[in-house]
Amino acid sequence: MYFDGFESATFPDNPEWSTSGDAPWVLTSDMAASGVYSVRSPELVNEQLTTLSSNLTLSYLDPTFEGGTLVFRVIANIFLPINRLLYYTDGQYTGGISQQTEWATIEIFLSPGSHEITFHYT
Repeated sequence: MYFDGFESATFPDNPEWSTSGDAPWVLTSDMAASGVYSVRSPELVNEQLTTLSSNLTLSYLDPTFEGGTLVFRVIANIFLPINRLLYYTDGQYTGGISQQTEWATIEIFLSPGSHEITFHYT
C-alpha cells in the first residue's frame, strides 16, 4: 500500500506532484476532505474571456508498482460548459467532474508499473 496526501504541507515542493499552465494549483487549509490540507485549482479569470487552463500532475514512477487502485476525494464547484475538470491516466482520458457540491470519492484502477495522473482544469 502506498499513501500520499497533503498533510506534510510540502506541495508543490514534493517531486511527485507538479502544477503547470496559466496559473498554479495551490496548497490550502480552507477546505479538506480529511485532515487540514488539500490542493485547490486556480481561479482562471481574464478580461479577454479566452480559455485558460491549469494542470495538476501526480507522477508515480516506481517501475516495481504491482498495480492497485488510486483513490482520491474531490469537490468541484464547476459549471459546464464554462468550467471543466477532467482527469487522465498516462495521457488517456479517465473521467471528468462537474457540479459536485459534496466530497466525492473517485477510484481509478492502475496497472503494474509507472503512471502519471493529470487533473486538467479549464
